[in-house]
Amino acid sequence: MRAPEIRKTSPRDDSHSSLWTRLGDYLAIPMRLALAPIVGLLFGWLLDRWLGTFPWLTILVLILGFVEAARELWVMAKETERNERR
Repeated sequence: MRAPEIRKTSPRDDSHSSLWTRLGDYLAIPMRLALAPIVGLLFGWLLDRWLGTFPWLTILVLILGFVEAARELWVMAKETERNERR
């Protein structure tokens, strides 16, 4: 006798699961936008304290943090666009 097959469903098949997936994606946006500049600020400040170059590295790495946040938003928008086309 043959064992019954177990059909695996993807999270996209269930509208409830899809809602939670999208909610998680939307909540990740502000976290990613805020986290990159904060990490840049702290890392730059620590480098400035260590090297004695305050405020130059703080400003530079903070700007890099904002650039990374913008890049991350761009990547997320492209990924969402690609998923909507499917």
